[in-house]
Amino acid sequence: MSLSAGTRLGPYEILSPLGAGGMGEVYRARDTRLGREVAVKVLPAALSQDADRLRRFEQEARAASALNHPNILTLHDIGTNSSDGAPYVVSELLEGETLRGPISAGALSPRKAIDYGIQIAQGLAAAHEKGIVHRDLKPENVFVTDDGRVKILDFGLAKLTQPETAPGQQTSIPTAPGTEPGVVMGTVGYMAPEQVKGQPADHRSDIFSFGAILYEMLSGRRAFRGDSAVETMSAILKEDPPELSETNKSLSPGLERLVRHCLEKAPAQRFQSARDLAYDLDAISTTSGGTIVGSSLGVTHPGRRPGAVRLFTIAAAVALGAIATWLAIGRRPAREGSQGAVRASILLPPGVAFDCMALSPDGTRLAFSGGNAQGTRMLWVRPLSSLKAESIAGTDSATLPFWSADGKSIGFFTDDKLWRVEAAGGPATTLAEVAGAGGTWNRNGDILYCGVTGPILRIPAAGGKPVPVTKLNAARHETSHRYPQFLPDGRHFIYLSLNLDRGPEDEGNQIHVAALDSLEERIVLRSVTNTVYSRGFLLFTKGAATYTRIGTLLAQPFDLKRLETRGEPVAIADQVGGSSGYYNYSNFAASENGTLAYETASVEARFVWLDRSGRRVGTFGEPAVYNWPRISPDGTRLVYARLNGTLGKNEIWIHDLTRNVSTRVTDGRYDSVIPLWSPDGARIAFSSDRKHQADLYAQTLSGAAADEALTDEEGEKLGQDWSPDGNGIVVSERQASGNRLVRLALLPVTGSVVDADLFAFRNNPRNARLSADGRWIAYGSDESGRFEVYVASFPDASRRWQISNSGGETPIWRRDGKELFYVAADGKFMAVNVQTSPSFTAGVPAVLFEPPRTNAYDVSADGQRFLVLLPTIESNSVPLNLVLHWTEGLEKKN
Repeated sequence: MSLSAGTRLGPYEILSPLGAGGMGEVYRARDTRLGREVAVKVLPAALSQDADRLRRFEQEARAASALNHPNILTLHDIGTNSSDGAPYVVSELLEGETLRGPISAGALSPRKAIDYGIQIAQGLAAAHEKGIVHRDLKPENVFVTDDGRVKILDFGLAKLTQPETAPGQQTSIPTAPGTEPGVVMGTVGYMAPEQVKGQPADHRSDIFSFGAILYEMLSGRRAFRGDSAVETMSAILKEDPPELSETNKSLSPGLERLVRHCLEKAPAQRFQSARDLAYDLDAISTTSGGTIVGSSLGVTHPGRRPGAVRLFTIAAAVALGAIATWLAIGRRPAREGSQGAVRASILLPPGVAFDCMALSPDGTRLAFSGGNAQGTRMLWVRPLSSLKAESIAGTDSATLPFWSADGKSIGFFTDDKLWRVEAAGGPATTLAEVAGAGGTWNRNGDILYCGVTGPILRIPAAGGKPVPVTKLNAARHETSHRYPQFLPDGRHFIYLSLNLDRGPEDEGNQIHVAALDSLEERIVLRSVTNTVYSRGFLLFTKGAATYTRIGTLLAQPFDLKRLETRGEPVAIADQVGGSSGYYNYSNFAASENGTLAYETASVEARFVWLDRSGRRVGTFGEPAVYNWPRISPDGTRLVYARLNGTLGKNEIWIHDLTRNVSTRVTDGRYDSVIPLWSPDGARIAFSSDRKHQADLYAQTLSGAAADEALTDEEGEKLGQDWSPDGNGIVVSERQASGNRLVRLALLPVTGSVVDADLFAFRNNPRNARLSADGRWIAYGSDESGRFEVYVASFPDASRRWQISNSGGETPIWRRDGKELFYVAADGKFMAVNVQTSPSFTAGVPAVLFEPPRTNAYDVSADGQRFLVLLPTIESNSVPLNLVLHWTEGLEKKN
């Protein structure tokens, strides 16, 4: 109801109305205590009917009132109207109009649009850094004062003045886009794609909305608009707005690229920080032509907490000008007063699944291995001054690339050989027979390489007889030396020593420094992953769970003269990913001139139920790092592993699907992975590194019985499936002092591994599942050069069939044995009609659906529902992170 002049709301006297909208009415009022004029917004009375929502509204309003920034409307007070209980907020009184007024008349000048955009981005950054997200950013919520200042309105109020939406429930749609706020997650036309889908919104959703506003300021038309709200939402999900240059030929390419980067469909591909967005807009405004749009940032200093370094990404197209400029001047020392490291992102070629990478010594090119849509992994080279990566023919199955010192050639490994190839392309040459685990190449033509076990070997780049340059130390239980890297003198090198049998905490896991002309070595730090030297620092990861392969990237000062570390390590990046194919390997690379690249693992996920068409029919579980979900035989419970981020270890949990309650089974003192149900659902088995690399344990779920060690021997036993008769567990066995899955074996629940030679598949068998009758086993193997799904007779494996026809992994049987499901190389979920009795037959694989790529899933007994782990940030191509001059700021400190 409208308020007349003279009405009192607490100490505030209404003077006159200012406007009205879907979220309430706004009045000019006088604060009788302080004698100043203010604005009072009276919100819908219905908000007061829900005590919990009212409490949360007050909490959010108080948080927003703590924002003290020139580009955010200042909130003074909150209260409740005594006549009808309607809540109200009191803010500063502004003179001017909302942004809708200026842009309704047409496009603004680029200068003014950039000016307004910088102010909006700075306001967003201030709020985001305090954990407050707007969720309904649009021109009506941006106010331009008479003197040209920009203020964001209603910050922090949108979320809690809107009703909650259950997972999967459709959001309400405003009927007049552009004139009123969204009822649930935003306003049509300015919603981010994740809001349209009814998914949670975060700070990157505001960045998308900002991009839509900036587009409209520059073009005079909406970025997304259809004849109906539904068509507009469809455009947001599937279409890109017309090129800005169609309406304004004078706009700089850099500005258009920046807008496009804000409007990326996947949150992970947008700007990751409003602060960086404001910086790049400012760089455009001060650059003639507007093409240099790099961002600068100081690096975290010792003593700050991990994660204090501010990480962000700039799409490769946006950062191209900055990178090209750096390539021209990058060999010169950084000038005094330089503002810090320049960061950008590198987009992978469409459909390429990243494996691992190496930077050229001069930091101008990135070599990486990656699988294409057909599942073939090969070598690619991407000049950082280009947007295009080129594949190198003849490098099928390539992995772990490393550059020659002159940058003309690349060494790499396949499953059983070491190769070299010219970076510009040409025939590849075999250098050695080895299942490799890292290489390095100095200016004298020496190559160091290693196998998955044994010492580091030296071989001439032209080929020849390999000679050991390290010696395994039996007293420290070393079984493997790997990931060597030459230091700048070309004589000394660092490498990782591992005890593959006794687990990650063993004293045999160290980084060493050694020399070509001596077998003597020196321990420089404790680590269980690869380490890289760059510009006075050793880079390595810590805190990664053994089987989840996520860690914090650290840099520790290293004295090349004394060959020893100094000071304390400094956190450079969080959630750095690791290669799924190479144990103890984190995906980062650094060049001699201070260029750094690393992969960020987007790993937080939720449990989602999908039907056979891929439609979501349910969601549960808070966002976290989950893996290996298994539905109980009776379908009422789920067992899974969840990463304890504080301890860096996986824990086993059980979720009651009927009561929606989760219970932890193991604690985070040890890494516990791959849980399995016994056929009667009374026990679970799992693998853990409590004593060795991985032993198998069983836990009875009723009562307080302690878990039972099923194995107690060196090596690694990873459970695959519990046999239907309950007498044995199929394990993938990595033998002591080995590092490949050399066979599948049957482990009696009361004894040691059965030595069944006919069951010894030698091509990385994994993700094995037994049929319900126990006569057949499905598994994945790369024996053909890429992973495919196979079925073999069990337990003799005398008969085998290839099931997938274009790459596949993670097979799961339907309980009645009439279907086999798997995930194809391109991420599609597949189904195959099969027969298990009296003999095995298989039909042609058929596509069911294609969710975001995941191999973590299970299937209901009747095959009608799929429980999948879907990432909270959905992206088919997460960019790699690039940092130029990454040591700037650290060098002076150390």
